Amino acid sequence: IEIMIILGIFGILTGVIMLSYGNILERAREATTKGNIATIRSGIKLYYADREGTWPDDLTGTVFLNYLEIGSLPAVRATQAAGNQVTNGLGVPTTESQGWYYDKSSGSIYVNSIATDTKGMPYSTY
Repeated sequence: IEIMIILGIFGILTGVIMLSYGNILERAREATTKGNIATIRSGIKLYYADREGTWPDDLTGTVFLNYLEIGSLPAVRATQAAGNQVTNGLGVPTTESQGWYYDKSSGSIYVNSIATDTKGMPYSTY
């Protein structure tokens, strides 16, 4: 009976640890996404400064990617919005989608999703 109680406790602890592990992984993906968006924003600002007030037309073109110093556009890593594609539009995204959302009229970049992260904030607020 004692062994069964110990195995039961061990099973409960394993379950709790597995749930925490999944949450930790998702928070790490969200932190990577925040870092990636900061990198892209820096590249956009450098482009704007070098081009005397002109925002990039395309974030996937070779001319813009030279400003990132990493060779390619980093992907969104957060699970519900993961992707590398760029959608062009105006303003802030209003749907749950994937990848990046770029407003070339203002040079603003967003995560292309209104899904919420582990803290309940929409990805589009990053």
